[in-house]
Amino acid sequence: MSSFGTVSYALAAGLFGILAILLLTSWRGRLQGGLLIGASFVTVIWATLIAMQGKTPTIPLAGVVTAEFLRDGVWIMFLSNLAAALGVSSLTRRLAHLAWAGALTIALLLWWQSSGLSTAASGVVLVPGGLAVALMGLILIEQIYRNAPAQTRPALKYILFAIGGLFAYDLFLYSQAFLFKTISTDAWNVRGLVNAMLVPFLALAVRRNPNLSLELFVSRHVVFYSTTLTAVGIYLVAMSAGAYYIRLFGGTWGGVVQIVFVAGGIGILLALLTSGSLRGRLRVFLVKHFYKNKFDYREEWLRLIGEMTTQSGGRDLYAMPVRALSHIVGSDGGSLWLYDETRKIYDCRASVGTEEILETLHEDDSLVEFLQNRQWIIEMEEWRRHPENYANLAMPSCLIKDSCTALIVPLLLGEKLTGFVVLHAGQRTEGLDYEDRDLLKTAGRQLATHLARHEADERLTESRQFDAYHRLTAFIMHDIKNLVAQLSLLVGNAEKHKAKPEFVDDMIETVANSVERMNRLMDQLRHGEPQEQVQSMELGEAAERAIRRCAERRPIPELIGDAESVRVKADSGRLVQMLEHLIRNAQDATSDDGSVRVRVFKKSSQACLRVEDSGSGMDEAFIRERLFKPFDSTKGTRGMGIGAYQVRDYAQTMGGQINVYSEPGSGSCFEILLPLDRSIDKNEAVAADSLTGTG
Repeated sequence: MSSFGTVSYALAAGLFGILAILLLTSWRGRLQGGLLIGASFVTVIWATLIAMQGKTPTIPLAGVVTAEFLRDGVWIMFLSNLAAALGVSSLTRRLAHLAWAGALTIALLLWWQSSGLSTAASGVVLVPGGLAVALMGLILIEQIYRNAPAQTRPALKYILFAIGGLFAYDLFLYSQAFLFKTISTDAWNVRGLVNAMLVPFLALAVRRNPNLSLELFVSRHVVFYSTTLTAVGIYLVAMSAGAYYIRLFGGTWGGVVQIVFVAGGIGILLALLTSGSLRGRLRVFLVKHFYKNKFDYREEWLRLIGEMTTQSGGRDLYAMPVRALSHIVGSDGGSLWLYDETRKIYDCRASVGTEEILETLHEDDSLVEFLQNRQWIIEMEEWRRHPENYANLAMPSCLIKDSCTALIVPLLLGEKLTGFVVLHAGQRTEGLDYEDRDLLKTAGRQLATHLARHEADERLTESRQFDAYHRLTAFIMHDIKNLVAQLSLLVGNAEKHKAKPEFVDDMIETVANSVERMNRLMDQLRHGEPQEQVQSMELGEAAERAIRRCAERRPIPELIGDAESVRVKADSGRLVQMLEHLIRNAQDATSDDGSVRVRVFKKSSQACLRVEDSGSGMDEAFIRERLFKPFDSTKGTRGMGIGAYQVRDYAQTMGGQINVYSEPGSGSCFEILLPLDRSIDKNEAVAADSLTGTG
């Protein structure tokens, strides 16, 4: 056997091997699927033996003949089972059983006697036996197709064509050998290639036939490119044959004409391969005739999700739905119309491949009402020919003027029409079937959800910006309220105490503090949240400053305990303001004859400040649910409800915490725990070590 024959059968072995593995991994246990897997594996063994026999003389012809009958017998067995399932006549089924049983028996006998069987004897058995089995296989295929119900024939025709191709070529090979008393070497060598070419048809047949209990997937891209390569191969073979005969019979000009013929043929081939319309038609043909479904829904879904997640926002966001839907039907562009809730109109947000449309549609426009009520996809060509199919819909003039308009796809969020996409004419925009419509409508719903989520995100972002602004305003108003209360009290006492030097000094200090705080507020309004001036400071001194600010009100707060050094790192102004909030809240909750006490000490390696009052107290539910809730005040219109919230927020910012102990009628205790500043202690220790000479 020639090298071409070896490659031919090796290719058949490889392709059938891949098919067998795919079938085995997707098998779900049915007998028909198991027989098909077995036949594929036996064909691998058969093709491998013949390929090796051409290069390895030690493999006897009897072994090859054994493999021949074993292969034929397994394929006949598969067809017999298929015939029984389809109700083929009992006589045909009995003949089929006899054929595969006879083929397997011959194979076993040949294998048993292979050591003593001559090459001539093997050849004598091969030709008539192969001819009989091939003839039986073709008869069985014809009976299966004839008896198959009409609805099952589309699923059967490819597998019958593939197996019929195997037996038809065998019939040609053995009938020629029977007539001329020898097997044609060329026909024998090409046989492996013919078997290999039938593997894609088997794979497609399995994909379309659920009765085989196999879930084999063959990619549309694989089929498309395999078909293209096969067509190119056939074309080149035909070109070569034509060139050969031109040279043979062309006389003196034969060589020149041959070159011109080949060059022209290659030019035509390149033109065809680069033709987008031809490739599109070939893809549509393959999908219509080789697949149950028109679309690869997994690929379409992944592509749609990819489109939605890679858009960059702005105008590109609104162009994305047009591109996504255009890809489904091969359109070259279109426009997106969305509902504007503020103006109560539908306007064009983006255009792809066309000029932007300035016209708008109102909620009561006939097109809008039709899309909302019917939720149909509108085909413009059908609307022009049969407007009664669309309830004599009055189309907007802007869409009628545009001759490229082919489809109008609604974008539905639940049952609400949020917009629609107008698509231009393309490869597959005419004659939509149910798959086209279902995919377009489903994709439209997904796109409507995506656009609605985007707009909701924008509204949420805008709302958060307003919330931040209102929060800043509330904090500023709270501080201004305290300043106004402090200055009002000062003005009210001025007439009575202005002659006292102590009052004047206190007034100047109070005004200076108010100016400092007002400047701080101005900076905050001008530049946003001010940069904190964190420094080491005595917590007791901060408490004393806060007490002095609140001393004009009753009960007058007092600092209790020894002057223990408790240092923390904080912004002096904010810390004093935080303590002032606590003290003023305690004063508000306590009668004039009550008490407000402030204590500063160390507690478990933390700085601790307590503000205790003898006021009305709070229950646990109020502390848990309302005390630190912003804008929830018990003071009516006099309070902002953010003092306690600010205190806890700043304490947590410093790495501390606030604890509240209170009972109704028994007063309250606010305890603030802050990290101690150890840097001063470390510096003093280092200085002491340097003076004493230790360390």
